[in-house]
Amino acid sequence: MSTRTDRWRFIQPHHGEVAFLEAIDKVSHLLTDHDHQLLSHHRVEGVDSRGRIILRQSPQLSHSLDGRSKAVNLISHALASNDWATGITLKFTESPTGSSNRFKLLYLPPAFVNMTLPHSKLTHNEFTRFNGDLSLSILSRKSIGLPYGSIARLILLYLTTVRVTSKERRFRFTDSWRDFLKTMGINWGSRTRRAAQNQLERLCSSSFSVLSKVKNDADFKGMFITDHWQRTAKGIRISLSEKFFILSGKSVVPLETKIIHHLRHSPLAIDLYSWLTYRTTNVNHPTLVKWKSLEQQFGSNYKRTRDFRSKFCSTIENVLNHKPVTPVLDLLPEGLHMKPASAADMEWVERMRHVAFKRSL
Repeated sequence: MSTRTDRWRFIQPHHGEVAFLEAIDKVSHLLTDHDHQLLSHHRVEGVDSRGRIILRQSPQLSHSLDGRSKAVNLISHALASNDWATGITLKFTESPTGSSNRFKLLYLPPAFVNMTLPHSKLTHNEFTRFNGDLSLSILSRKSIGLPYGSIARLILLYLTTVRVTSKERRFRFTDSWRDFLKTMGINWGSRTRRAAQNQLERLCSSSFSVLSKVKNDADFKGMFITDHWQRTAKGIRISLSEKFFILSGKSVVPLETKIIHHLRHSPLAIDLYSWLTYRTTNVNHPTLVKWKSLEQQFGSNYKRTRDFRSKFCSTIENVLNHKPVTPVLDLLPEGLHMKPASAADMEWVERMRHVAFKRSL
């Protein structure tokens, strides 16, 4: 086997999706609206040993692309000319695809990565996280309460992802709670449906503020996630606030849906995975984050720092088992030591951010 062919065996599946989206962007002006519609109903499954992107049709689609179609030829040429892949191979299936495949990636604004939601239900209606000179405060109505736990985080991921992929400020949150829960990897049931409805109400009713203090200077920014939401028999309609809409289009952290699904039962695991992905591109030199700082950012009412440290170590080990992109890590007695990530991991995060930014315009 030649070196050129053999090298494709080592390409990760998510690289195929990036290359496919980049190729579509290259030839977008030559594609019809019908082409774009058909392409949106196909998903990238990876790259085969010959370097061809594996494209599978959505089972809900009544018509599909053809291997000889103009769209396939244009995209194949763009892939080959840029040495991203050697072409496209189409696959078709009649079996239904799981709802969890609706989004291959989920997105989160950096502000909610650095300063996270409560892990558990709180009796008071104000909550503050600290991250260096920054502090995030969440304020809610007492009658509704603060958002907390895994489901609130999954809803925030969902809202951000729908905003990025649809480019819309106003949309129907979901046609059914059953579909939403399946999409986010949550088992369907009346209990989980009520929990999701409750957390959505808490998120939409809370105000978020970031305060930055450097010496004698202070910078305060406030925001609601939505400026209007309405629950009716036909579903929930959401209108994102202008600030959140701009924030979630300017820069987001890309997260793999399959990893989020594995970690979905642990708020701390979701927080650490999001944070490590974010830090992949901004750890430029060896950095030590002390345990006290980590506790202020991620802790949740631990009596002792060593109790938090034990929980942090076991949770980060669980996160790393799923092989996310991350800086080089060492757990030391003083704290978490981070060194710059591999060039491949940094490139992946940057490219996926770039793809998300172009999608959100």
